Amino acid sequence: MNPRLKGKTVEELATALLEGEGFRILERRKVIRVGESQVAEVDILAEKDGEVYAVEVKSGRISVTDVRQAFTNARLLGYKPLIVCRGFTDKAAEATAKALGVEVKVFPDFYFFASPEELYRIIERAVYKVITDLSSARIEEIDLEALEVLKSIAFSRSWEEAAQKLEVKEEEFKRILGRLRRKGLITVRGDYDKVRAQALFLLSEFTLIRLLEFLTLEDVKGL
Repeated sequence: MNPRLKGKTVEELATALLEGEGFRILERRKVIRVGESQVAEVDILAEKDGEVYAVEVKSGRISVTDVRQAFTNARLLGYKPLIVCRGFTDKAAEATAKALGVEVKVFPDFYFFASPEELYRIIERAVYKVITDLSSARIEEIDLEALEVLKSIAFSRSWEEAAQKLEVKEEEFKRILGRLRRKGLITVRGDYDKVRAQALFLLSEFTLIRLLEFLTLEDVKGL
């Protein structure tokens, strides 16, 4: 994710939140100068009830350092400090905001956004879960009947098509599938695609195991 695009997205959410509470947006990306030098930038300038606020927007929870930064930037501009974020990292940050008079507005829970690092971790956990779920089946329970059922599921696009490949009625197919579940071969729940994915995974593992069984020690050394 482009960091600048991410920043704009979070700022748009903050803008919507502020406007919903009666703020008027005056300026975005306000540059702070001391003499001829540019020393900082404030995300949003907003006005409400005749008071102008220097608004810092954070995609995560704020620390003591974030609070101090917002306070300093606001003082340099002569405005009131305000932060829009997802909450405080700890009690110290909350106490510092209160002591310095930094107003904090928290994004509602349904406002979801993530940094590239957070998004990577979310996807990584999801992938690990999928792999764990698919590999939880008891592959040693595969027999000839189970093998045929798994093939019919893996190479079909629906329950109906899988039943047709086995040349059985749908009710009988459900009973067969139930036996595979009791054996621990089909462990995932949900739509057909999930079960099909596990069937494909099991067939790949089963094929690899059988291949290794036929290889001699010399064959393995030569790989």
